[in-house]
Amino acid sequence: MPLRPVNAIFIEQKQQFIVVYQQGKLWQLPRMKLDMSAWRYRKPFTGNKSELILARNQHIADTTLAQKLPTHQLPDVLHGLNLPRFENWWRQNGFDWLNNRQNDNTNINNANINSKVNTTPTADASNHKNTQPSVRSNTQSDNIFDNMLADLEANLLK
Repeated sequence: MPLRPVNAIFIEQKQQFIVVYQQGKLWQLPRMKLDMSAWRYRKPFTGNKSELILARNQHIADTTLAQKLPTHQLPDVLHGLNLPRFENWWRQNGFDWLNNRQNDNTNINNANINSKVNTTPTADASNHKNTQPSVRSNTQSDNIFDNMLADLEANLLK
């Protein structure tokens, strides 16, 4: 299976700092706080990769940084693994794991951002006389791209 890019948060416990795994690159943050100001002062991590432990909480509270570094709530069995073991798991299971979770919205940062968007109901459907309902077949796969395509079709038919 091909390797998919992933962002993950690791902790260096001896010296107490955060290391961000950004699509294969390691960035050391100057402190234990994960926000945009710490991200601006990042530097490449040059230490021992086996001392980096996968953080249990992959959530980024800073919305600006969360958009730049989308993370996933990874399986509980991975929490506490060091970086080499995480990379090995990701090489073997990452592709299938992401495919199985596309509809689950396990991207926790995007889920939090999307929940803050104001969702007001649109005008009554009786006002749109030429509107045709979008019909989905049972054979259509339920991945995010099909949902986006259906939304685009519905908007074009309005």
